[in-house]
Amino acid sequence: MDVNGPAPIRPSIPLQSVGATGNVSGTSGSGAVVPQDQLQISDAARLMEEIDSTSELHQARLEQIKTEIQNGTYETPEKLEAALLKLMQAFDSQP
Repeated sequence: MDVNGPAPIRPSIPLQSVGATGNVSGTSGSGAVVPQDQLQISDAARLMEEIDSTSELHQARLEQIKTEIQNGTYETPEKLEAALLKLMQAFDSQP
């Protein structure tokens, strides 16, 4: 008695080793082309990775600023002057 599923069983294809690049290439013993695996990382994914790697630095800077605000040492005359200059430049550049 033969039992067949929706498609007949095909003979096995020998496995090939993965190269240093992570690509599987070449042909099988029967001469058929073996598909290659590829990985593509989007620009958005690269940006998310970059943001994630710098988030520790941002977190440390935020903690420093919070501490300075609580101690009353964050606002200095130099920082206030720089903020006022940026504000005045923003008004000057408006039509």
